[in-house]
Amino acid sequence: MWLCAAFLVSCKSGRSGPTVDSAPFLPVDVVASNLVLVGGLVYAAAGKSGLAIIDPATRTLLKLVPPPSGSGSVDDVAFADGKLFVLDARSPGFLSVFGLVDPRNPALADGPISAPVGPYAGVSAAKGLVIVSGGTDELTLWTYSAAGKLGSETATTDPGRGQPDVLISADGRLGFVSTHIEGDDFGLTILELADPPGLVTLGQLLIPGAGFTGGTAEPASFPIVIAVLDVATLVVAYGSGLAVIDIADPSSPSIARVVDIGIEASSVAVFGRVAFVVGCVPAPMLVVVDLVDASQPTIVTSLALPTDGRPTGIDADKDVIAIATNGGGVLILDRTNPVPPNPPTRTP
Repeated sequence: MWLCAAFLVSCKSGRSGPTVDSAPFLPVDVVASNLVLVGGLVYAAAGKSGLAIIDPATRTLLKLVPPPSGSGSVDDVAFADGKLFVLDARSPGFLSVFGLVDPRNPALADGPISAPVGPYAGVSAAKGLVIVSGGTDELTLWTYSAAGKLGSETATTDPGRGQPDVLISADGRLGFVSTHIEGDDFGLTILELADPPGLVTLGQLLIPGAGFTGGTAEPASFPIVIAVLDVATLVVAYGSGLAVIDIADPSSPSIARVVDIGIEASSVAVFGRVAFVVGCVPAPMLVVVDLVDASQPTIVTSLALPTDGRPTGIDADKDVIAIATNGGGVLILDRTNPVPPNPPTRTP
């Protein structure tokens, strides 16, 4: 998931929102734009402060790992194969890999290596392949070893005027790229990650209503954030809500359903068959959508978030929802016991 914190703008009300419940979130005091939940810990991209490690059970900031020497920032983070892939998305751009033999003390396995980025680039990895979306620069594909060593750049492509985000399928066969196609046209590009490693465009889908979204970033404030529901279905968070995308034939993707969730969505995570969506306009909010029957999505609840943050990153597992809200900190919600056990704390 992408973000360039230097260009963040505030949430602005431009539409009336749904009736919401109040969520008992408590913030962990770290400025973060994106995050992943791995093995009961949160790893958050904290910009120039580096990689934040958070214990969601106690809402404690355990450690801040500085950006790798030679890199200046951690703007996106992805997890695959027991490793964290961190991206400095500020020009000229750098990619690094951390091993998690000791999850509370990530060890640098490789990098930083130069990776082309325009503003708002993201990173994704799976099955020995890692992609840097490139933003307004080209998209690049790399390989990595079991030890986390990065190979040379193996392929590049440029699917449109900009691509702020990318997601590799769990089997490593497909890449899903959020794309500014041209002019006012925004959508999704599907890439085949060919063997030997390469990039082949299979299909492209225009998503009506996708485009510039309040409360995110300028000038590339068009989040088209992708999560996999199953092998034939994606969900996409974007300015008009949440779209269910049929990819049974990845060369001909289609929109199966659009859910009006009452916010301009900026990020989405899927756990099981439940989607967790955040956005900032008309007000910061978390919307939970049941996708047991993807043809009939059901909004389970909408939870108001603290108004001092801009939610731009989310992840969830069976126990926890974690949300990166930039200046509002990292919010933690215990799905099994929504009442916070104690005030948030910070370990020096």
